[in-house]
Amino acid sequence: MIAWNRFSNDNLDGDTDFSQATDSQTTGIFLASAAPLSGTVVLGNEIRNVYYGILTFHVPPIAVSANHFGNGVTVPVMQQ
Repeated sequence: MIAWNRFSNDNLDGDTDFSQATDSQTTGIFLASAAPLSGTVVLGNEIRNVYYGILTFHVPPIAVSANHFGNGVTVPVMQQ
């Protein structure tokens, strides 16, 4: 569970150490797994000043409305 946090200006160097899903942008929350996950809860977070608010790979859908995306978020949720 990732809930009720504040994220801003995170992942400034990107995240390239997980070969299945690389992230070259600033990102508030990055969730990735080699196999599909279940039971992942992401809600109530306040995310600002990042390219991706939430970036996922092999994670069940996350509702955009479950989190707050403030100034500077280009893509609120990108799910792969």
